[in-house]
Order: sequence, then structure tokens, then C-alpha cells
Amino acid sequence: MPIATFQYCQIHKTMENYPACTHNYAGIKRDSNAQLHPKDRPVVFENPQTGEVRYPARQDSPMMPGYKERGFERKEFTSYHEHQDWCKAHDVINHAAEGIK
Repeated sequence: MPIATFQYCQIHKTMENYPACTHNYAGIKRDSNAQLHPKDRPVVFENPQTGEVRYPARQDSPMMPGYKERGFERKEFTSYHEHQDWCKAHDVINHAAEGIK
């Protein structure tokens, strides 16, 4: 089974199946199951009971004690596909991961 490859399209502002997008934007191409290096892994602090999400300033930022007390958990995405699914479910875009400036 071939690995799906995606490319960011500046026109649609989404990841598109490569080469399905006809705008020929030479952007970032990623394998859908690509494992992310630990220093490149997106991190969020999420409260599983309430669904609240907090975004740390940096991936290596420790969680503030107040968040731990309120039930937040650190969530680190290990693959690009896992991160994409989470972003779609929460209707957000990680500009750094998608190559958007």
C-alpha cells in the first residue's frame, strides 16, 4: 500500500493530497504517517474532563502548576497524521507544522 503524501496549498490554506492540488505550490510535502523528531513535536495541554486546551509558548515548556491542579494533561503528538487529525477535530491550524508564516 503506497504512503499518502500531502502538500500544503497556499490557495486553499489546507494540506492537499499531492499532486491533487493543481496550483503547483512548491510547499511542504509530508508523509501522512511520518514520525516527528522529539524537538519538532507539537505539544498542547488538554483537560480531558472539560475539553479545554492551552497552547504552551514552546514545546519544551513545563506545564504550570495551576494547570496540573485543574486536571490538564500534556499531549505530545508523535506523528504528523496524529497531529493533523487533532487539528481537524479542534478546527485549528498549527502554522509552524504547516509551513505557514
